[in-house]
Amino acid sequence: MARITRDAIVALLNNQLIRFGLVGLANTIFSYGVYATGVYLGLAYYIASLVALLVGIVVSFFMQGRLVFRAQLSGRFSSFLVMWGLLYLLNIGLIRLFVTFGMDYYFAGLLAAVPVVVTSFILQKLIVFKG
Repeated sequence: MARITRDAIVALLNNQLIRFGLVGLANTIFSYGVYATGVYLGLAYYIASLVALLVGIVVSFFMQGRLVFRAQLSGRFSSFLVMWGLLYLLNIGLIRLFVTFGMDYYFAGLLAAVPVVVTSFILQKLIVFKG
């Protein structure tokens, strides 16, 4: 059986794409925690979801910028917000397209997530945190 060494783990964590995935997973879990806490405290689900989204965007900016792209963050938040707006439009556009071709909304949302995540990585790497 292959043994996982410390050096192998360090090499993996030095891979930007792996860090992107891990940070995305951590942010998703954190955002869900914010959402669940809001619902538990009596917020309407749509308010809790909005708060989780906004907090998630801010946390994502810092985590992606520092941990994934290792960039200086000063002056980049506005382009990060624009990117999120574009990703949202891409997401709803793809969902609408897939539903038009007969998919249900659940599967369409899942399928749309793939190009949205890939586009997010590319935009952050080449535009938002370039440097």
